[in-house]
Amino acid sequence: MVVDQYGMGAAEVKTYKSFGALARAFERALVELQPAYAAAMESGALLVEAAAKAEFGHYQRENMGELTPWAELKDATKQAHIQAIVDGEAAPDAGENTPELVTGELRASIKHESTAKSFAVGSESEIMVWQELGTPEGLPPRPVLGTAMYRSEEAVVDLIGQAVVNTITGKK
Repeated sequence: MVVDQYGMGAAEVKTYKSFGALARAFERALVELQPAYAAAMESGALLVEAAAKAEFGHYQRENMGELTPWAELKDATKQAHIQAIVDGEAAPDAGENTPELVTGELRASIKHESTAKSFAVGSESEIMVWQELGTPEGLPPRPVLGTAMYRSEEAVVDLIGQAVVNTITGKK
């Protein structure tokens, strides 16, 4: 038996005794698709949020798509990190050379919202915009949200696909 990426095999194809039974199955699927999409979107949002938060403190230089790899921290920034640690103002996992991670406030500001049709992961902090895009004054971009979405894209698509397949086939 051949099994596809969603675990469906040829032996699992359901047959219907009449067009009426098939129509009822489609009606049921239509009713159940919205909550299935909503659950998949929430799961996708949680996945991307966790991935974005995990980017902090680690140089991002590979598997970033078209996004700009992170530049090395300047010596003055590393010294500022050391001072924050000495002063007790740093996050527990911050170190001298942990880009985007000093106090942990920016990481903690990342939140998500989801609906049955979409989700968003972001931050209300202006600093996040500067970190994602860089600044005209010379701060290089160090994207965490874009990188997390890029790296999570396949898993999110699989979550949505699995939700659709499960709904159409009647699996819970």
